[in-house]
Amino acid sequence: MVNDLQCGSGRNWKFVDDVTISEGLLRNGEPSVIQSDLTSIATWASNNLIKLNAKKCKEMQICFFRNKPELPHLCVEDQILECVSSHKVLGLIIQDDLKWNEHISMIVTKASKRLHILRVLRRGGIPPHDLITIYYALIRSTLEYCCTVWHCGLPMYLSEQVEKIQKRALRIILPGRSYGEAQEMLQCPRLDISRGELCEKTMKNIALGSRLSSLLTLTSENEHVYNLRNFKQFASFKCRTDRFVDSVLCNLKHLKANKSTGLDAIPAKILKLAAHIIAPSLTYIFNLSLQSGIYVNDWKRARVIPIFKSEDKSKCENYRPISILSIVSKVFEKGVFRQVYTYVNESNLLSKYQSGFSATTLNLISPH
Repeated sequence: MVNDLQCGSGRNWKFVDDVTISEGLLRNGEPSVIQSDLTSIATWASNNLIKLNAKKCKEMQICFFRNKPELPHLCVEDQILECVSSHKVLGLIIQDDLKWNEHISMIVTKASKRLHILRVLRRGGIPPHDLITIYYALIRSTLEYCCTVWHCGLPMYLSEQVEKIQKRALRIILPGRSYGEAQEMLQCPRLDISRGELCEKTMKNIALGSRLSSLLTLTSENEHVYNLRNFKQFASFKCRTDRFVDSVLCNLKHLKANKSTGLDAIPAKILKLAAHIIAPSLTYIFNLSLQSGIYVNDWKRARVIPIFKSEDKSKCENYRPISILSIVSKVFEKGVFRQVYTYVNESNLLSKYQSGFSATTLNLISPH
């Protein structure tokens, strides 16, 4: 047991006889002190007649600097620890790039092997309501293990890999039924919806006074009794990566609420408020359109409004037509434009004399 272990200045997580220590270096070139913490752990282990196994101790560096700093190797009793790109901590595989591909691959493989249990039991005549109970106990529990950690950082293609396991399971339990029908009959919601609810429940529990509440940043130090309509208790972190800036979610959140609607009559305010919910589905539709080369016909249709210019109002030629397309199509076009323009600009494919419809600066040279 490691309850009385003190790991120095760094953060540490203790579980039975496992210890994980970490250190954050905010600036490039900042000295590391984690070796001293590791030495103190080795000293504590020696005093308690415990020997650290250097082969099982691993080092992992998470760094997103363009020029990754060279940190000194960590040692335990003069043995250099292996620096790995991923490591399993209490059943959760963490990668140094903070992606979840390896963890999802592990749980999908593990759950796929357990589907054979459902096949054998169904052939044995076990009723569906018992099979769904077994599915929840043996398979779905594996797919949702530690989901509050990795759900929010999961891209759609990995989420679909996890969802396919449930589709296969329900197909075994209720053969001949569609996925939606099986969900309704067995009261089995989608995995992404269930994970979202678990994350929300966990955050509420943390906010109510958990030991992890210190990690949440309050929006304001001033307490008040006013019941504000859009009050946010905790501040959300702002992402400044290019991947987020070019995403559908970002384009939806930056829509103007008073933007005119097209023939679909979907207001921009609704799209903006539901951005977090509809962004994954719209991203899937946009990617499918680009891959298949098929553009949605309804997005080509426009609501035409005549704008009067001048002179006689009874003559059609004195009006200028304004075409108002669907807002969703504009979100799609904006995302494509940003990616294409960035590629063309970074690849120097534009002529230096091209200034129209671009963000370049035109320098005027006056003759002397």
